Amino acid sequence: MNPLTIHRLLDAGQATALFAALPTLGSVRTATLESVWAKPGRHFNVCYRLGDGRGERLASLCIVDTTEAARATRRLQRRAAHDRSSGAAAAALVADDVLAQAFPFDYRLEHLGECLEPGIVHGVLGDLAVDACDVVAYRAGMRCQIRYRAGGVARAYGKIAVERDPGRRRRVHRELSAATEAATLRLPPLVGCIEAVGLDLVAAVDGQSLHDILAVKPDAVSVERTVEALVELHAQVPALPDRVHGAADELALVRSWVDWMTALEPAVEDRLERAHALLAAGLPSTSPATFAHRDFHDKQVLFGASQLWLLDVDTACTGDPELDLGNLLAHLFLRGLQWERAADHRGLEAAAERAYGSGARRDVTRWYRCASLLRLACVYQLRPHWRHAVPALLDEALLP
Repeated sequence: MNPLTIHRLLDAGQATALFAALPTLGSVRTATLESVWAKPGRHFNVCYRLGDGRGERLASLCIVDTTEAARATRRLQRRAAHDRSSGAAAAALVADDVLAQAFPFDYRLEHLGECLEPGIVHGVLGDLAVDACDVVAYRAGMRCQIRYRAGGVARAYGKIAVERDPGRRRRVHRELSAATEAATLRLPPLVGCIEAVGLDLVAAVDGQSLHDILAVKPDAVSVERTVEALVELHAQVPALPDRVHGAADELALVRSWVDWMTALEPAVEDRLERAHALLAAGLPSTSPATFAHRDFHDKQVLFGASQLWLLDVDTACTGDPELDLGNLLAHLFLRGLQWERAADHRGLEAAAERAYGSGARRDVTRWYRCASLLRLACVYQLRPHWRHAVPALLDEALLP
């Protein structure tokens, strides 16, 4: 992937010029970066929220190779042939190695538009008359989460995503729901699926995320409750032997990010390489044997009136318990930077480690924390609004 193209896509002004070529979008006055989804050396997709003075809509830019461009073109042709009045042929275009696409067209999520019709879930949710839906989160080329409402009340959340192992997400969700039925930290129940379009539906549950709680104040009690529930989860939930992710796998993942970022941002190469060298030198010898969420952080836990809820188990695997704890600690440090409360959040990290207790080996926890910090430094280098946090993330990752 050409670094110049990536920087071009991250520049709102240059992105606007690319979107201007899409007839579907009309006049574009403002462009605000909504999200970035990247897999080192494989995918780079950015989503923008565009304004035309009357309203807003989403559109995305994706770096594509010749094969992906041809696939996208065929999809547009099929869609235009299916409904000649829809303007589908103007929903996307390829210029060199960049695909510009107007939401809900997505070259990797073929049925996204269908999933945004409330009627698609009629009958799946019993007698509920679902009359509206809205996008909760969208990662171009990867996934979309949709809230379905009846009478203004959220009834279910749907997810459509690109999967390397189709059906695994649904299977794992069912297994974990059964295993956590009496646990402090449970999964919202799976209430239906529409296999023809790859849409899975879970019940809407009430709650406030740990992230939103901490955004108001550095609440150690909520962090402790979260970690105590995580301890229970690690102790009671069976491991998932079809996917194992240990320290060596984590190091390889971070290596892929460092290699990619040094090509994109030569100015940070020295610090990235030094941090990775420290990480490699301290690689712990462990034998992963525990259930691990593998993306456990403050946005994945909801505090309900009497129940904690765990979200997004797509990456669940067999791993070390310190994998989840270390990732949570790294995100607590990141929030301290984002909310300008670094000292308070060090206290939250200490509270989290105390709450987990002797079941987590401190040296292994710190190693996974550093691995997450280094990965986050790479990820946030791609987010213009938060790029100023990268030096502090690297400083922390370089600490012994």
